[in-house]
Amino acid sequence: MLLRVLLEVLRDPQRGLAALPVLPDILLLSLLGLLVGLTIHETAHALVAHWLGDPTARLAGRISLNPLRHLDPFGTIMLLVVGIGWGKPVPINPFKLRFGPLRGPAVVALAGPLANIGLAGVLALPIRLGVLKWHSPAFYPLPFAQDDPAYLAADVLGYFIFFNIMLAAFNVVPIAPLDGARLLGFLLPRRALPLLQRYEVVGPLLLGPVVLFLLAVDFVSGSTRLANLIAPLANLLALVIIGRPLLPPT
Repeated sequence: MLLRVLLEVLRDPQRGLAALPVLPDILLLSLLGLLVGLTIHETAHALVAHWLGDPTARLAGRISLNPLRHLDPFGTIMLLVVGIGWGKPVPINPFKLRFGPLRGPAVVALAGPLANIGLAGVLALPIRLGVLKWHSPAFYPLPFAQDDPAYLAADVLGYFIFFNIMLAAFNVVPIAPLDGARLLGFLLPRRALPLLQRYEVVGPLLLGPVVLFLLAVDFVSGSTRLANLIAPLANLLALVIIGRPLLPPT
C-alpha cells in the first residue's frame, strides 16, 4: 500500500505529494486491516490443529485474538508496504494430527486462507446488498476523500476486505513458510514427507530474497510487480466474494 503511494509520487509528483496528508489515514487503515486479517488467519490455523488432536499451538498461546501473538516482523512490513505478507508460522507436531503427518498439516494450512475468505465474504455483504459501494484501496488510494458517511464506511470496509483477500491469495503460494508449501501435502505421496519437511526449512531462506528482489525491481521500474504476481488469484476471489476486481488488470 505504501509502495503504491511512493510510486505515485515518483510518476506524478504533484498528484503524489497531494496524497501525503492522508498518509496517516492509509497507515491506520492498513494496520487495522492487517491486524484483523492476520489474527483471524493464524488463529484458524491454531484452532484446526487443536481440533485435529495437536495441542502444540494451543500450548504456545496461538489460539488467541491478540494480534501481537501472531505478527511476523518482516511479513508485517511487507503487508504495510506492498499489500501482501504473512504472519508468524503456527507451530504444529505433524505426527499428532489426525489424517497423518502429510495430510494433517495440509488441512491446518488450508484453514488460514479459508478463514480470510470467509471473513471477507461476511464483510462484503453490505456491498453485495447494495448498501455500500466497493472501494478497493487499489482503485481508491486516497481514503476519506469525501465527508459522506457511506463513502467513509466504504473506505474502511474496503481496507479490511482487501487485506483478507490478499492474505488468502498470497499465502497459497507454494513457498515456505507460506501455507501453500503445506498444501502440497494434498498432492504428494507419503514417501515425499521427508522432502517436504526439508523444503519447509529451506523455503523461508528463499522467500525473503525473492520478495526483496521484486521490491527492488518495483522501485527501479516504477511498477507494482510484486502485488501483480498474485493479482489473478486475488481478483478471482474478489469477483466471487464481491462481484468486482480487487486489483487493476496487470
